[in-house]
Amino acid sequence: MLSNHTPMAVTDADLTRAFGTVLDNCPDAIAELKSLCTTLGLQADDLFYKWESYSIQQERAGKSNDTLQPTMGPVQPHGDHLARFRQYINRDLEKQAYANSTVHTPERKGYGLAMGTSGSHKKAGLLNYGLNRGVKGATLGSPGLKEPRTYDRSNVDALIQNLASPRTPKKGQRIDHGLGSMASLPPHLRTPTSKTRGASAIFSPHSYVSPSAPSPQSKRFSERVNRGKLEETFNSQLGVYEGTRPSNLPAVSIKLLPHAELYRFQYMHEKIAARAEALDRVIEWGAEKLRDAYQVEEFGHPGQPSQGPILVVGRVCSDSEAKLNDRSIVLESSRALGGGARTLLDVSQVPEFAFFPGQIVGLEGANTDGCTFTVTKVLTVPAPPMPTTEPSILMACQEKRAGVPVQVMAAAGPFTLDDNLEFETLVDFFDVVQGEKPDVVILQGPFLDHRHPLIAQGDVDLSMDEMFQLYIASHFRQLAKTSPHTKIILVPSPRDLLHPFVSFPQPPLEVITKFQLPNNVMCLPNPAQFRINEVHFAVSNVDVLFHLGAEEISRAVTTTRRMDRLGRLAKHLLDQRSLYPVFPPALHDVNLQCQHLDFLRLPHAPDVLLTSSQLNHFAKKVGNVLCINTGFLTKKQVGGTFAKLSVFPLTTPPTAPSSLQDPSFSAPHNVSDRTRVDIVRV
Repeated sequence: MLSNHTPMAVTDADLTRAFGTVLDNCPDAIAELKSLCTTLGLQADDLFYKWESYSIQQERAGKSNDTLQPTMGPVQPHGDHLARFRQYINRDLEKQAYANSTVHTPERKGYGLAMGTSGSHKKAGLLNYGLNRGVKGATLGSPGLKEPRTYDRSNVDALIQNLASPRTPKKGQRIDHGLGSMASLPPHLRTPTSKTRGASAIFSPHSYVSPSAPSPQSKRFSERVNRGKLEETFNSQLGVYEGTRPSNLPAVSIKLLPHAELYRFQYMHEKIAARAEALDRVIEWGAEKLRDAYQVEEFGHPGQPSQGPILVVGRVCSDSEAKLNDRSIVLESSRALGGGARTLLDVSQVPEFAFFPGQIVGLEGANTDGCTFTVTKVLTVPAPPMPTTEPSILMACQEKRAGVPVQVMAAAGPFTLDDNLEFETLVDFFDVVQGEKPDVVILQGPFLDHRHPLIAQGDVDLSMDEMFQLYIASHFRQLAKTSPHTKIILVPSPRDLLHPFVSFPQPPLEVITKFQLPNNVMCLPNPAQFRINEVHFAVSNVDVLFHLGAEEISRAVTTTRRMDRLGRLAKHLLDQRSLYPVFPPALHDVNLQCQHLDFLRLPHAPDVLLTSSQLNHFAKKVGNVLCINTGFLTKKQVGGTFAKLSVFPLTTPPTAPSSLQDPSFSAPHNVSDRTRVDIVRV
């Protein structure tokens, strides 16, 4: 180290005594070493110790360097080594100077942190906060305090109390800028806190209060002029029911369909063999449906040469990572029908088609060269049959309603704007619910969206459970008091923080017992297939329409077919008899569990197909199914839309066709013809 006193002059004899015989007959080396001692204020022995350190370092470096000769001798204070030795000492002195400047530089007023002359914060300044673990009574605060507070390291309660409630300084006493005041820290050392809530909220979650000034988006939302705007109406000729609900009208009956009961399961444990087996079963299932629908005796192998036309079946895939196009379509066969091979398709002779990855199709054509299957006709899986009910039972349900339509309101999350967690859109939605008191409210998650900017940044003061209790469950309890007959259905989302299952399909949320929700709340799986009285509903709470639209490739003959794109996307779900037929699924949105694909199956077409998508909202009839896209209740920084359904009762009992004399006749429900749908702006 540098001497603190004026050094004595170093002689040649001193250097020879310290370094030994290596300096014999080396006047240049002695002169250089003497210069170093004079410049740095070192004695001969101190310089020798530094030389020893340098020598050891160089010898270790030489052993690890394969290019050095093994006969190389010890490091000698001659030639290049002296120049390197001077550089070595200079670097060592620079390190010491830097360390001394960070520890001994006087503290700048206003910070409890040592700062250099340039104003840059030094890491060693943290020592000034009493973080020296070698001292039992570590001092918290600035070293400049006359009365520093000390805490025993074993007394954790006292330390937390100091962090949460800094002491008010006495008159004339300098303010303590220790750990108890995070605001005093430089920006790069502060812990991020909420922009709108007090820091003490972390110690008392129930002390949360709304910000005094609304955010810009909240202000624009509260001042919007399109509140309650009717965006779209389906079956407007049915009119709006103006009557009052009779007090003795029974509540509706809601039952989950037997094949749709999904319970907890292990996800992320899917083996490749089991996944492949599940996907192969889907192709075999499609082959069976096509065989029955088109009276096919036998399906051929698309990859084998064939001179005449044959029928093949398989899954549509892409031969590249890019989006599907008419030159990259391949057909994947099942193991039994084609050994699981993929065959390139030529669709140039097909006048119109609509393909997407994962679609099960039948094709007619020929493979003349053994490489490409030329398609001449596309056979689609027929839509599933509509649900039916015996006329007597069906009319009994209508008589119970006494002419009053079944009122259903449906909304999909997110339920709060992007810049806050005040859930304004959900509040306004339940204001409408409280006014109209429908029979059923269907809420699709995410209730607490993990993609919300504040949640993703950790800028929240409440736990997720507390937030659900305060902002969401409170509406359920209030509605149970004012409208006991209203049932609330909760369908989870893969983006929901409340649900441990981030896969699809998902079992129901487990919030009823956990949060002691009222009896009018029901939790159903995602997707959900259930019936309200006689009306069958299917709800899929992933953006399957958007995923289909992003992957689909189509060719249409007429302009009308090209324009009805949304209807065509909804028809894919019915034709494939699946609530998520896309494969591979959207990478960042859906963690598809192939072993549970049966829970996505539609054995019967629903009367009402309810989806939520970022595509444009709509309500339209596809076949005999009423397909509805409610949209999202919140679209980033603005309010979105929700749907109001009025299912009017049948006025006349259904009768069997004259050609069908079957006493066990079951009548279709014809829900799409007797339901009014309003898409409303929140």
